[in-house]
Formats: sequence, structure tokens, C-alpha cells
Amino acid sequence: MRDELSSEDPVVEVLFRIFGEEWLRPIDLVARGPGASTAVSAVVDAFPFKPRTAWQLWKDRASVSTLLRPPRISKPLKPTQPTKEEVAAMIAGVPLVERQTLRSLPVACGIPPASLWRYLKKDWLRRAVSRVKPTLTDAHNFDVCCVA
Repeated sequence: MRDELSSEDPVVEVLFRIFGEEWLRPIDLVARGPGASTAVSAVVDAFPFKPRTAWQLWKDRASVSTLLRPPRISKPLKPTQPTKEEVAAMIAGVPLVERQTLRSLPVACGIPPASLWRYLKKDWLRRAVSRVKPTLTDAHNFDVCCVA
């Protein structure tokens, strides 16, 4: 890999500036031992590198492709929990016929049943009774009040 590097290559220049003469030695001679630890400790003292980073650079100093690869990207964040308003909007978007029971509501709106129960416990939702009780007519009222 070193044969492919020219002295004008920025990676060679950076490695030479970081590790000095130790970088130019054959890798097998200086891979471990006093030369490597001296070079790495000098890098840690001279540059704002952590020792682990300096050792990683030292280990990968022959592989240009490794040194030039882009940094790793962290994992994407989990989606955030919906707010009260978002939950209310999702449930309000479901037709009334499909949200009559707590069993049919998760299927219709796409919210898991456990989450719906959690929202009920948090008082984000409230149960609404949709049963219509018959009202008493005037004649029935008269019979109940006066006859009894």
C-alpha cells in the first residue's frame, strides 16, 4: 500500500506530521514495542487525540482506504411518542362506526391496543358512552308519579 502513496499525498503528509520518522520505518519492525509506544505517546501529547484514537491511527497507518473512509454515522433516533393532540387527531379521523369499542379502535386507527390503554390511564382519552337511554314520555311520567 505504501508504494501507491506519493509524497504529495495529504494522507502521507498528515501521517508524517503526526508520527514523524517512525511512520517511514517498515511496519513489521515498529508494529509494537518501544518505537510504537513512543510515537503514539508523542502524538497524544502533541495533538488533541485520545490514546485510543492515536493507536487506531497507528494500527491503520498502512491502509489509505481505511484512513480516508468517512466517519460512521450514528443510529437513527427512534420516532418520538405522539402528543395528546396527535393521538386525538388520529382517533378523531376514524369513522364513528369503526371506533365503537376499544377492540375495534386499534385496528381502525393503527395505534396498538397497549398504547390505547396507556393513553386511557394517562387521561389523554376518555370513554364516551354512546348508549341512548329512552326518555320518559309525559303519559309515562304521569303514570309513574301519580299512580304509584
